[in-house]
Amino acid sequence: SFLTNLIVLPFLGIILGGGILIIVLALCNILPDSIATLYNNLIELLNAFISWVADLDQFILQDIFFSEGKLITSYILIICAVLYWKKSTPQQLIYVLVSFILVLGNNIWDTKKTAQNQLIIFNKNRKTLVGFKEKNTLKVFNNDTLKNYKNEYPIKGYRVTENIKQYSEQLLPKIWSYNHKKVLIIDSLEVYSTSKLIDVILLIESPKINLNRIIDSLQPEQVIVNGSNYLYLKKQWEKTCMTRKIPFYDISKKGAFIFE
Repeated sequence: SFLTNLIVLPFLGIILGGGILIIVLALCNILPDSIATLYNNLIELLNAFISWVADLDQFILQDIFFSEGKLITSYILIICAVLYWKKSTPQQLIYVLVSFILVLGNNIWDTKKTAQNQLIIFNKNRKTLVGFKEKNTLKVFNNDTLKNYKNEYPIKGYRVTENIKQYSEQLLPKIWSYNHKKVLIIDSLEVYSTSKLIDVILLIESPKINLNRIIDSLQPEQVIVNGSNYLYLKKQWEKTCMTRKIPFYDISKKGAFIFE
């Protein structure tokens, strides 16, 4: 961490030099015990300090994301600042100010981009994870309420990329509505009850269903499947959707499905 670097780096030359000296004296069989003990105590003290810093959460920085634009503009600002430090001219100062404006503009763009609402069906093998993002808040719906996916793939990467500040998990509903589209989940229990037409059907956990009959009764616009289904069932459903001319989306092949 930054704090350990401030303490360790100034003494690094002494530690390395002392280590080489001790090795040479040991090879020549003229190493005094007092020097070996002093060097050993110094290493133990250094390790104890590093361990102490590592146990302090406030010194641990994590979930840091740099977009490509932020990375490029930050490098430009650093280079311009170094050049200005070496040669302070009005022209170099203008470069620094322009690069600083680029960094601010990119941050505003990233903030505006991540503020958009999304409903996303994540791609996770044998699991069903549905996330609803509203600005900087993310709710993840899943069937396993005993397990927390906050720091697991792909939720962690999505949280960091989208600059999520508040996170929660809830039980996965059987039916929901988003942007005037009704989504129905049919799982291994094969139980669903709705008298209304459905826009999207999400098939999970390999339900033994007659997809043709469901399409006739619910008239969906799209069928989505994920990695929790058997491969042979997904192939059957895909053929059915091709015959009925209904879009078929396999998350395990095409990646997460996003409702904008």
